[in-house]
Amino acid sequence: MKPNRLRLFFALTLFLLWISYLGFLVSQTTRGTDGKPVRISLPQFLSSELDVIVELNNQENTIIARVSEVLFSSLNDKTPKVGDTIIINNLEPPETLRNKKNTWLVPLRSTDSQKSYEISPIPASPGFSGRTLKIYPALDGVLLQYKKLPKP
Repeated sequence: MKPNRLRLFFALTLFLLWISYLGFLVSQTTRGTDGKPVRISLPQFLSSELDVIVELNNQENTIIARVSEVLFSSLNDKTPKVGDTIIINNLEPPETLRNKKNTWLVPLRSTDSQKSYEISPIPASPGFSGRTLKIYPALDGVLLQYKKLPKP
């Protein structure tokens, strides 16, 4: 085989391997209900006091948040138990937020009254003003991302 053909075959093999790797990455990406990739925000979870999985129910124009699982808490004795109903002040009605299980991963912080909670915003950083509130569908890929976070 001539050297030029060998180089072409080698370059073609590398190209096909690279395309296959990109296809693998696409297939392993966690996608939300809208089809877009879901990535959790590290600064948002590092600044939260309580990370819970909640089940949201919309009853008579009020959103009921029932705790399904407590993943992290720095509140000690004020930590809600599994099955408790909690009040989340800045949670807007999730009209477009739908998933099969209707469970959400929510980073929270306690309010001044210690009786209710609010969603912990994404903190400001250079080039980003912050104050964005996000909750995440409790999908397997999202929970795997959460478990890789360095929580204290």
